[in-house]
Amino acid sequence: MNRKYGFPSYFPEILLEKAVDLKEIGIYNYAWKSDESIATVEFLANNGFIILGGDVFSLNNEVIESTGDSWYFESENIREKATIDESKEQAVSYIEKYAKKNTDEEYIYSIVFEASK
Repeated sequence: MNRKYGFPSYFPEILLEKAVDLKEIGIYNYAWKSDESIATVEFLANNGFIILGGDVFSLNNEVIESTGDSWYFESENIREKATIDESKEQAVSYIEKYAKKNTDEEYIYSIVFEASK
C-alpha cells in the first residue's frame, strides 16, 4: 500500500481521478459522489478490505462541509469473508438511501476501511 491515505497501489485510477481530496478541511481521505463511492466500496470489499464506515459531506461550489451524518460497521469476527460482504452491503445500502432521500444538495461520501488479515 503505497498510495495516499492507505489506498492500495492497484486502486483504480479512474476512481482516484473522480475523488475529492478532503485534506483542505483537515481530513486525510477522499470522498466521492454516490455512484463512485459505491464503486469504491465494491472495489475495496472485493479485494479483501472491510468497510468500517464512512462520512457524508455536502459539496456546494467546491466548498466541502461535513453534514455530521455517518455510518459504521461492527462485527464480532471482523476477519471473515461474510463480514466483508456484510460491511459492503451496509455501506452500499446507506449511500443509496442517503442519496435517494437527499436530493436538495450535492453530497460526497468518504469511506473508512482496513485490510482483512
